Formats: sequence, C-alpha cells, structure tokens
Amino acid sequence: MYSPNLGRLFSTVAKTYPDAASLVFEDQTIDYSALSDLVWDRAGRLAGLGVRQGDVVIIIGEKTVESFVLILACLLSGAPYVVADPDNPSERQRRILERCRPRLVFTGSPSAAAEALGAVAAGVGSAVLTAQALEAAPSAPFTPAPVTGSDPAYIMFTSGSTGFPKGAVMSHANVARLIDWSRNRFGFGPGEVLTNVNPLYFDNSVFDVYSSLFTGAALAPFTKAETLNPKALIDGIEARGCTSWFSVPSFLIYLDSLRALTPAAMPQLRRFIFGGEGYPLGRLKSLYDKFADRAAIVNVYGPTECTCICSAYVVGPADFEDLTGFPPLGALTPEFSGRIVGSDGTEIEPGETGELVLYGPCVGLGYYNDPKRTAAGFVGAPDGAPYELRGYRTGDLVSLSPEDGKLRIAGRRDHQVKHMGYRIELEEIENALCAIEGITQAAVLHGTRYGNSALAAVVTGEPGLDEDAVLTQLRARVPAYMMPARVHFRETLPKNANGKLDRGQLRAACFDTEECIGAGAADAQAVGR
Repeated sequence: MYSPNLGRLFSTVAKTYPDAASLVFEDQTIDYSALSDLVWDRAGRLAGLGVRQGDVVIIIGEKTVESFVLILACLLSGAPYVVADPDNPSERQRRILERCRPRLVFTGSPSAAAEALGAVAAGVGSAVLTAQALEAAPSAPFTPAPVTGSDPAYIMFTSGSTGFPKGAVMSHANVARLIDWSRNRFGFGPGEVLTNVNPLYFDNSVFDVYSSLFTGAALAPFTKAETLNPKALIDGIEARGCTSWFSVPSFLIYLDSLRALTPAAMPQLRRFIFGGEGYPLGRLKSLYDKFADRAAIVNVYGPTECTCICSAYVVGPADFEDLTGFPPLGALTPEFSGRIVGSDGTEIEPGETGELVLYGPCVGLGYYNDPKRTAAGFVGAPDGAPYELRGYRTGDLVSLSPEDGKLRIAGRRDHQVKHMGYRIELEEIENALCAIEGITQAAVLHGTRYGNSALAAVVTGEPGLDEDAVLTQLRARVPAYMMPARVHFRETLPKNANGKLDRGQLRAACFDTEECIGAGAADAQAVGR
C-alpha cells in the first residue's frame, strides 16, 4: 500500500480500525478514531496559523500525546517535521533552527527552557507555540495537501564532522516502504503493542511510530523518567501488554546488568529487536538464553539516511559458537540493493571488506538545505541497479560471506562512530573542544570497556587547564551523548610515520587504563530518554 500522503494513509488506518488502541501512554488509552479526530483538528489549527505544504515544523519537548498528534498533523499538512532534543545545547539548537527556518516551533510546555528556545526561534522569524497556545489557536477549513511520494515527510538531524549537525530528509514514499516492510516482516496490526523507549529525536523511533500507528497496532511510549527506572519500565511494559521491543543494545545490556531482564519478565513480548550499534555476542547470549524460547531475537541495521532499517537478522544458536564480535547483519531487505566497494569505488569480491553503498526506494532525499554534504554522501544508481534511484554511501565497512551470504560489519571508513546507539562524528566534538579558550588541539577517541561504549578526549593547550572546567564548557556546545567520560591533557599529540595523528597510540593510552572506563550505565540510561 503506497499512499503518496502518509497523513491520508493514517486516516485510512484509523477508519479501518476505529475502536483499536492507537496510543497507550501513561494512564491513557486512545483509540484510532479519537486520535484521528485530534490529528484533523490540529491540522486545521496549523492551517489557521499559516502552515502550508513544505513549511518546516519543529517539535521540542518530552513525549506527550500532543507531540504524536502534531507529527501526524504535519504529515497530513505536507509540512516536514523535525523532533529536536529539548536538552540540546542552545548553540546546537540555534544551528538546527537556522538551517530549517521553521514556520512553527512547538515547545510542549511554557518552561524557562522552552522560552529560551522560543527566543532563539523568534530570531529566525518563526512562530513559537506551547501546547496550550496550539489548543487555542484558530482553526481554518482543512484539505489535505497534494503531497507526492517525493515530498519530504520528516528531517532527522545527526552529527556532522564540521561541527554543524546535518538533517537527513526522508520522503513520504521512503516511509511508506518501511511501513509495508515492517507489516509484512513482523505481522504488525491490531493486537500488537510496540514499545517506544527510543527518544523521538533518535531514528530508532521512526520504526516505533510508523510500524504501529500506520498498521493498526498500538504504540506504548515511555517517558524519560520511566526509562531511567528499570522496575517502572518493566512494570509498564507488562501493564500495557507490549508485544514488541526495539532499542539500542546498550539499553538492553544496561537492564540486564541490573538484573531487570529475568526469564519471567515481560511475558507478552514476542520479539526483541535491537539496532543502532553492535551487540557483543558475549552479552547477547545472556538475552538469548533467557528469552529465545518464547521470543524472536532480531538484529537490525540501517542508517538514518535510509529510513532506519535495511536488514534484519534472526539470531540463532549457531551464532554463539564463537562469542567474539557481533551478530551478522543478515541479508538486505527487498527494499534495498547494495554494492560493497573498495577505496577506488569499484565493486569488490565476496569475502573482502569494503564500504557498503545502498540503493533503493528507502534511500532518502539528502540533507536539508545542504547541497555540498548531499553530493558527498549520496550517489547516482549504477548501471543495471534494481532501482533507478540514488544511492547512499554508508561509510560502514562490511564483508559479504561467500559461504552463507550474510553481511558482517567490520567498522567505519572515517572517524564516525556509534556510541550508545547515536551516530557521532568525532570531529564535531573535537571542533567544540578547540573552541574552548586555552585549548590548541583536541582528539576524541572511541573505545569499549567491559562491554560499554566509551568516549575519551585528549587535548593540548595552555598550562593550568582544568578538566571540570573544560567539561562544563563542552556541555554548552554538544549534546550529553557526545560528552567524553574523561579529558586527558598532553603537551603534544603523537603523530605516525606519515605525520598524521596517531589515534591508535592515544586509544591504547585512554582505554588500557582503569581511569577511563567510559560512560557505562549512566549513558545507557540516557539512550532511553
């Protein structure tokens, strides 16, 4: 089913399953009929505020019923939406606002933080509304916008190597393909309840929202407070009858380390889906041993620029014969074709390691108002490609096994890393460090300690630099998930024989000592915000 307008598709689902639960949120259960009424009302109010097709709407705040309603109303209006982290440093928030030039900024609550963000938004000519103001806004007669499949549905911002976040643009057709795939692959529909422990500004939430509210299934969002309390989270999942889990591996590892994942926990869950980073097989075996007899254990992979998921692999007992490394990615979904290329851009032989380039109808439109980075990351389809669409250079190094046809991840071709499920350009943190007075050079390293992803920084600069002061200033420039656990000070940074920064030497110095054990459980908790 490929509706050119995801808003119309939602309305069709709501008419088909009017009495089915759509949102199961805190102490509320909202059926599809009631949710659809709210969506159409908000679409009319957006029209009354002058929001037109193609205008950007930014949503800032914690999860509320209103935030989900507004997402759906934007789709109906043809207005691409952005969900921004309410805890973003003001400079990062300002850059996102300046890039998007939104028609409307929805802040969720009239808090001091929202007012500060509103002042930033007003500086770029936007209307700023709280939930109460939106409720009271004038409503205009509303007709769904004449959206086509190539029109943008949402913009999701990721880390950028220049210190400027980049906004991946996904189209209505991209998302419609994801919906069809998830329905067919997992059988989502009425009676299924999907968890939403992922933050709405994190691309794993795309799977949560669209695989539930566009298939007749229910979505069970969990707030930041609930995800920070393992017992409250597990109790909530059981009380809301959740049947499907999706998160980054770090969050599952965190819950398991606190003994929250017992074999008797969450008895209605039919599948654990995880993605966004590698799940060390030694840690994954604990989850598998507890739940594989009653739930599928599924590893998924996919960049933000390719609508969240492009492969899904069901983990089996054979995957634990060797506990080193990570589970395979499996084969690409039917929505994608791929090439594995060497440094010269030519396709390599099975078994060799190269960069994965993805093609297909789930590859996004590029980066919003950013033609230079779009040209660098997106490429034309090669001759004979199954889909005559652009491709995306993932930057992920993979190999294709000639024996079993499975894709396996081997690392990155650049300084981009996955940390607690977030895709981070280390250069963005380095640039932010170098903007701090007194610092002359900076290197940020990524490693693993005791199964936990960790970041560490090494800087040079004026004598007397204080670690606490550096970290305090850095928090004003980058999100919490980009914060290094430690900052190490050196007179100079080591170079290799080619005169380049010797990251290997620095990484060994940072991660072979007990003093730099990484983010650990605290960062794992933050993933569930």
